[in-house]
Amino acid sequence: PVSIRPDQIQEYSGAREGYNMPLRVGGNIIGVVGIYGEPSEIRYLAHLVEVYTEKYYQLEALIRPQYAQGALKSILLSKLLEGSAKSIAEAEILIKSRNLTLRYPVRVALADNDGKNLTAQQAEAEFHRWESAGALSGTEDLWSLIDGRLILLLSDRPGRKAEDVQTALRLNLSLPVQAPWEIQRAYQQVLLLDSFTDSGRNL
Repeated sequence: PVSIRPDQIQEYSGAREGYNMPLRVGGNIIGVVGIYGEPSEIRYLAHLVEVYTEKYYQLEALIRPQYAQGALKSILLSKLLEGSAKSIAEAEILIKSRNLTLRYPVRVALADNDGKNLTAQQAEAEFHRWESAGALSGTEDLWSLIDGRLILLLSDRPGRKAEDVQTALRLNLSLPVQAPWEIQRAYQQVLLLDSFTDSGRNL
């Protein structure tokens, strides 16, 4: 917990006086909740806000575990696609914490509806179809909807070929890459392919 008195505001850029409490879910700090006012007067309110907010997120995680998992995968994938040393290090921590294994070489895949954005429902239906067909592994592949396109990281798996991903969507696949810092370049490659080609499949 951090209390900020009026005489301390200059020490915290952009802050106001009040009380800040860490939010913990599953033993991990996921954020901070704050309440404005004189710290000594609102401390008990800050604790109440903390308890209610934590319970909200805990219930969300119980009621909508698939949503929580999807959000986490989206964050993880975005960090790998960003390609900075910091974002890759953060992604690798997330990968270990979720018991995921990317088997290199990996390929970046981009699927869209002939240049049109996909809805979250369309993306979910496509993911389920690929999973049930065995084309995706929940522990070795990553996928998410980013800017209206399905973006996938496909691990090298014995017996799997790029052609195994069957879809009616326009699909672009990068060349295989051998390390996480090459993923961002492969992502740029599939974005370029997608912008310049009209054919349904570019492997």
